[in-house]
Amino acid sequence: MRDCKQLDMFSKNINISIKRISKDDADFKTDRLKQLENVLLKHEDLYPGIDRWYKNKVLPGLKSRQRIAYVGYENNTPIVSAVVKKGKNAKFCHLHINSDAQGYNLGDLFFSMMATDVRGYAQSVYFTLPADLWDEKTPFFNSFGFVDFEKANTQYRPGLDEFYTRTSYSELWERVLQKLPKIISSLTPSNRDIFTGILISIKPKYIDKIASGEKIVEIRRRFNSKWNGCVATLYSSKPVQALIGQATISNIRKADPQTIWEEYEDQIGAKKEDYDNYTNGATDVYAVTLSDFKPYMCPMDLQPINNMIQKELKPPQSYLSIGNNQDWIKGLSIAQLMHKSFDLYCSTI
Repeated sequence: MRDCKQLDMFSKNINISIKRISKDDADFKTDRLKQLENVLLKHEDLYPGIDRWYKNKVLPGLKSRQRIAYVGYENNTPIVSAVVKKGKNAKFCHLHINSDAQGYNLGDLFFSMMATDVRGYAQSVYFTLPADLWDEKTPFFNSFGFVDFEKANTQYRPGLDEFYTRTSYSELWERVLQKLPKIISSLTPSNRDIFTGILISIKPKYIDKIASGEKIVEIRRRFNSKWNGCVATLYSSKPVQALIGQATISNIRKADPQTIWEEYEDQIGAKKEDYDNYTNGATDVYAVTLSDFKPYMCPMDLQPINNMIQKELKPPQSYLSIGNNQDWIKGLSIAQLMHKSFDLYCSTI
């Protein structure tokens, strides 16, 4: 089970970790499952009988993989909880954000995560909510395509109206694709914003050396010093053809090939023969220093992303500016969301 632990997800000094609770947690009764239960049962005063819902619906749903839950923590304190049910008519069963954690687009993030969880299953998505919450958050719900509402058949809170709202999955997903780049940018410090950076293609053998730390300098015959300080999303070219993570371009040095070799020989990760073959005929080349490499939990093949955005992403031979390419902006947004890579360090626990 992979957790994603964030170091500086927000510009306003909020540090958050998101834990996904699924079948393994339910089967083995993990601590995170107990934490989910504790968080949900705190709503007993608003929703009498929520303990029965947890025991009779949520827990069996987790075991059958029909439901997925999340708990978000600031430091070690739960501040967000969410439960989603898969199926043809999927349901956002629960989403609660502590009042002091609102205003950071966490609702947008968790709606997008839950929409991704039910993709491939759902034709529509619905949920119920208190009437006063609908009145308060109408623009938010409308922004995800939930426009119409009616009184729900089941009233969960005594004496208070509960509304039912529904939208097609295609409508919900289109709204997610539209909103996701802004959501991710808002949750990422400006110096780690991938959309103001570049996508750079690198051969798999050199990607492996970057991942191991053996290689920190990438050689390019053509480049631009304006990319110094930006984030580079790394793409592993054929035969891998997958996104593998991000690194910061911390330095760009332009000089003749011999000077570059003498200065960076032990950081290039290539044999002199291969280096000479690549730089042959060039008056000057660029030594691009990559630092602070952050891998995705696993390589992200392009085909699933293509399916999600219904576009065919075409990787560059060398590099491209992400900010000028709406298809890649959407594609990288999906990759970030699926790997919870909002400046997160991911570890297996």
